[in-house]
Amino acid sequence: MSVFGAGARDKWPSPAANAQVMFDCWMEEQEENIQPKDIARCRAGFFAAMAQIDKAMMAKPAAKKPEKKMAKPMPMAALPGPFIVYFGFDSSAIDRKNAAVVRDAAAAAKKGKAKEVVLQGHADRSGSSAYNTGLSQRRVDAVAAALGRAGVKSGMIGKARFGEQQPTVSTPDGKREGRNRRVEIYLSR
Repeated sequence: MSVFGAGARDKWPSPAANAQVMFDCWMEEQEENIQPKDIARCRAGFFAAMAQIDKAMMAKPAAKKPEKKMAKPMPMAALPGPFIVYFGFDSSAIDRKNAAVVRDAAAAAKKGKAKEVVLQGHADRSGSSAYNTGLSQRRVDAVAAALGRAGVKSGMIGKARFGEQQPTVSTPDGKREGRNRRVEIYLSR
């Protein structure tokens, strides 16, 4: 939190976004506590992202050359999003309506010169927690593939899956809820 409070989100948005995603992944996996390899992967991803931020924080700023007086460049507009792709029950297929959402996200990433596209997969509570985690991963993979077909480079795409752990709409276990079956697409520079 101290790194984020020191402006990491603004100064180093890609590693900061990646650190947040990997921290959320680590906490979700740790809470389930059934997949030690996934816990270790998410934890390592978090610490790798934090190491990038620490390295950037410790770097000495380059000596400034005298600048010619020029008009100040216009600040870049904020990137749109999140874009939300919804799925049918027990499905990772992207229908026509949601394929348009993916295309819109890809176009916004290109137009806004996004450096990273972060995908967060989710499921409703109608299956077991382990099954829903796998289903949310399949949904993330489907959206990543669709983004790739729309021209987004795979190296720009970060993935996280949360299963049923972060619902949009709270429901009892076993309840189907379409708004919870989703992949959220976040763009960052």
